[in-house]
Amino acid sequence: MSFIYTKRDFNLRFIKRHIFILVIPFLAVSCCFCDDEKEELEHDKPILTFAVAGHVYGSPMTFTSSVYPPFLEKIKQDNEKHNFDFLFLTGDVVAHPTKENWDVVKSELDDLEIDWYISRGNHDVSHYLDQNIQSKKYLAIRENSNLFLVLNSSFPGWTLDSAQIVFVKNELENVRPADNIFVFTHQFWWLKDMPDEFDLDTLVPNSVAGFEGATS
Repeated sequence: MSFIYTKRDFNLRFIKRHIFILVIPFLAVSCCFCDDEKEELEHDKPILTFAVAGHVYGSPMTFTSSVYPPFLEKIKQDNEKHNFDFLFLTGDVVAHPTKENWDVVKSELDDLEIDWYISRGNHDVSHYLDQNIQSKKYLAIRENSNLFLVLNSSFPGWTLDSAQIVFVKNELENVRPADNIFVFTHQFWWLKDMPDEFDLDTLVPNSVAGFEGATS
């Protein structure tokens, strides 16, 4: 999944916070453009692009000790087209969090030349990840009126620890009315207490590992 934001999107003041627009690029060919058309095309140039992917080690039955090759090839092609600013990986980046697997995956992701971040999944948790791959277990990124929260919900009950809850509250206190907020987690943390307005009952996790436990 990838998202492309243009200058025009950020100028639509009537769009409420938390409403996100997916702009699909198209190819236009013409012999000439008037000044208004040139200005319009200029405004439509993306000012922020990012991709989101989860479970990139592939199938639990046929995984490799690397990023799933078809995904790796596809993200390379998409990056050539869209020049992604960020790649957010929503957990289970590796099947087994060994040093060897992490080193291979890190090398493959670094070769993409995209800033990438991991929202930890249950397969990822390891000291090697913390010490050598991504030291921050959760983080916030602010870019072009967007707040990206990359969280760690790999706790019993698919919840956040107390320090992380404080971190999220502090980040949200600094959100401006025009900001968009994107939250990345591995687990479907809303399943235990889903607000009616979410309307996400068609989303089914492939595993309920760690589901039992208190909800924060």
